[in-house]
Amino acid sequence: MAFFERINMTTFILAEKEKQGRSYMDALGIKYANAHSAYGRGSTFLDDDTVVIGAEGHLFELAEPEQYDPKYKDRLDLSLLPIFPQQFKYEIRKNLINRFNLIKGQANHADRIIVATDKDNEGGAIAFNILLMSGVVGKKDIVRAYPNSLDKPAIVRTFKHLEPIQQTWRDADAAIARGKSDWLIGMNLSRLYTSKLKDVGIYGNFAVGRAISSTLKLICLWYRAIETFKEQPTYSLNAKTKLPNGSIIKLTSGIKTVGTDKTDPKVEMHKALNDHQLKPKMYGIVKESSSSQKNSYPTKLLTKAGLYTEMSRVAGWSQKKSEKVMQDNYEQGYQTYPRTDSPKITMEDYKYLCANFDSYMSHLGMKDKYQLYKLPSDKLSKYLSKEASSGAHTAIIPTQKVMPSKEEEQEIIKDLKAKGKESDYTLITDDQRIMWEVVTRRTMTILLPPYTYISNKLVVGANDVDFSVTNSAMLNNGWKDIVLPKNALKKGRKSSATKTKKEESTFDFSKVVHKDDQLPLILNIEQGKTVKPKPLKDIQIYGDNGLMEKAYEYVDDPRLSKLLKKVQGIGTSATKDTIVDSLVQKEYITLNSQNVITVTAKGWLMYTLMKNSLVSDPSLSAKWEAYYDQISKGKANAQDLVNATAKLILTEISRVNKKWNKDKITGYYQKRQQIFNQTLSIGTCPICNKGNMVYEKFTGKGKDGTNLSTYNGWKCDNPDCKFKIWQHFANISFTQTDAKRLLNGDKTRVIRGIIGQKSHKKYDAAFQLKQNKKTGKVTVSPIFEDKWVGEKRRKKPRRPNSLKNF
Repeated sequence: MAFFERINMTTFILAEKEKQGRSYMDALGIKYANAHSAYGRGSTFLDDDTVVIGAEGHLFELAEPEQYDPKYKDRLDLSLLPIFPQQFKYEIRKNLINRFNLIKGQANHADRIIVATDKDNEGGAIAFNILLMSGVVGKKDIVRAYPNSLDKPAIVRTFKHLEPIQQTWRDADAAIARGKSDWLIGMNLSRLYTSKLKDVGIYGNFAVGRAISSTLKLICLWYRAIETFKEQPTYSLNAKTKLPNGSIIKLTSGIKTVGTDKTDPKVEMHKALNDHQLKPKMYGIVKESSSSQKNSYPTKLLTKAGLYTEMSRVAGWSQKKSEKVMQDNYEQGYQTYPRTDSPKITMEDYKYLCANFDSYMSHLGMKDKYQLYKLPSDKLSKYLSKEASSGAHTAIIPTQKVMPSKEEEQEIIKDLKAKGKESDYTLITDDQRIMWEVVTRRTMTILLPPYTYISNKLVVGANDVDFSVTNSAMLNNGWKDIVLPKNALKKGRKSSATKTKKEESTFDFSKVVHKDDQLPLILNIEQGKTVKPKPLKDIQIYGDNGLMEKAYEYVDDPRLSKLLKKVQGIGTSATKDTIVDSLVQKEYITLNSQNVITVTAKGWLMYTLMKNSLVSDPSLSAKWEAYYDQISKGKANAQDLVNATAKLILTEISRVNKKWNKDKITGYYQKRQQIFNQTLSIGTCPICNKGNMVYEKFTGKGKDGTNLSTYNGWKCDNPDCKFKIWQHFANISFTQTDAKRLLNGDKTRVIRGIIGQKSHKKYDAAFQLKQNKKTGKVTVSPIFEDKWVGEKRRKKPRRPNSLKNF
């Protein structure tokens, strides 16, 4: 045997998570112990000895400051700032030490290592840190596999087209630099603001971060526009003309004036009329009279943010629900990689979509209803990625593994039962089916004919002003036939295709008038008014075309604005997933039951304090993205970004100390707290008749008198008043409507099945506020019905007391 032949060689595949690892094992034919295994070993086309291990995301995290020195445990000691580690330390997550040791052992034993973590920069960073800590980086043959989907054909294709690791390591270098820079900002500036605000009597954890602070700023700017909105009159110049056939047509111009505090729009409109020498009645010359057939091609394919927006539109789903279901569909091999900002696919993707067109349409319930349509090459290019590497992000589309119908699934389970392998199968949920339908319908739009319509246009020129009108009529609904309308899948509604309404008053102007014809015009000035912006919903933050994505609109520098637009705005994919939750947890915003955002007093305070800080400016993200790009290309040093961040922190500490004004800060906070309480108040306190009753989570002593417990309820915001309505009573909870009724002196709804605290028997009761005649104390008391089971039976219900005497 020749000396260069491979003898007992081992290939080790590192997956990012257990489920991903098991998908690799299934596709490669490797057996594993059970449905929760993270390890498998067997013979594959890669090597006779192939090992797969699934990590659990980031096994290593940047250490807390106290791991560098115990003195940093005191988070309020400003004399300890700034915290700049000479060398960053990492900590392994305690529950994953055994997993790391398993990976380390296999990595050191293997002849070749395949990094098959997720294809984003974070996936590269996870692999780099694990293998660096294992001592194999630079010592072993390491290559890259880029998983785009977890169905068997895609996995096999991925491992047959391995790529060099160098680009992954450069991307990881950028991601690690991002993590270190974010750590420096968070650890230093969060402590700075938390400590200084505590010193002026404002308590809490005031977290600072590049993404969270800049997103909070964008939200506050939106709400500032609402607060400062002043309705202004508007004037628009229109005209009417009579065609030779007697038809009266309304035309619009581009001349519109909007009032401001300094200008009168009516005066501005008359000035425009004079400047253009326009008269109430005059003749115009036809500049265009046309009728043409036009095609409209599908909108872009789904990104992660786009899928969030679409699921909210058609099914009313929250971001959390969509995130979970898209991950389930990815891990079970029905949809491609979910954490993507790209709406494009590869030519290979397009080919398998075409090949499986009939199968997809059949599973959508549209068998033989549509024929495959192949887009012209110039139109197809709009949807295709130009990047050659498999590491390029692509849109979310269905995989070659078509989701089985419920009937087909039963047959699959039946076959597995016969083989004793029923436990190997994961049932598909109704939610998974709903999302797969949405994703597949959107994807199939690029395999259907264009939406075709007739467009009619008339343009009449009067002096140098154009007056125009257009209308259209649908010829072929094309791809729009399968687009789901709003709320189509909400609350179990049966899905139906979009019905495009045909224009009722389409008119082919070219049959009546021609270019250079003269038409009479009667000018008309229509008055309107400016519209106040609406409050934001959470989907408008992280969704498609949301505030985070469109942060570039708030950047003045054209170069930085263009760059931020290119990288899809603020934050990584993971950051966008968690940003709203983070803002809520930090108590910077609240969400109501309709997911409408309200900025809290803490949120307004942090926005105001950081208004002139570069940390909260979206342009910082643009600058960092430019540097990440250079690091990924090997043209910049990651340490330079960390050093620049350290300088930024020193500048921020200096700025805060110079501008700090205790009286202004406390005054502003109290004012904002009062406004916030009024906004969320469910009514006036019935005891002091001054304070607002506001929902809060507050802390009190537990039953043992020492341990602290958190309670929910409505509390009077008057510091001199201690009145509260606890939300939870026995085994039931009051709703906001119940609390409002209590404050108005009315009874709550009748609540059934209340368990007595002493007898543990069930009873039914409504509740009302009552005043103890002896003590004067007001409490929430039960009002019993005639029929109830409880500790005491009353023959007649008590008459409710009135709150008017309180």
